[in-house]
Amino acid sequence: MDSIEKKPDAIDRKILEILRKDARIHLKELSRHIKLSLPAASERLRKLEQSGYIKGYVAILNPQKFNKEFTCFCMVEFSHHNIDYDRDFVEFVKTCPDILECHRIGGTYEYMLKIVAHSVKEVEQLIDVMRIEKRVINTSTITILTTIKEEVTISPE
Repeated sequence: MDSIEKKPDAIDRKILEILRKDARIHLKELSRHIKLSLPAASERLRKLEQSGYIKGYVAILNPQKFNKEFTCFCMVEFSHHNIDYDRDFVEFVKTCPDILECHRIGGTYEYMLKIVAHSVKEVEQLIDVMRIEKRVINTSTITILTTIKEEVTISPE
């Protein structure tokens, strides 16, 4: 059984840390950083991808460049607890480009959303749609004033 199928070793974690900071690094440069041949580095990377340690590669877009100046977290509570409401709401969330994250949570609220929009007015309209069409009875919105730290992925340690 391959070591990557169990748990990433020190070399695998170094690969993951490098990719975490620069997913566009050339394989040749990656192999030099981890002190392995190009084929060995390529094979390790392939195994990390196949085993699910690497979910994918993305470009992180700057919301301000798209005039999306308003970021908030919004907690959502349904009027009734119903599995069909959940399914309908989840499908709605998946199709809404301003909702970047959706987490099912415990407590009074069912879901927590991270929303990035052009304005408070857009968020207000989104909440109105959820209340009218998605059986949302209560929301609590927390406005982000300044982001101090925002990681898009975890550390492999």
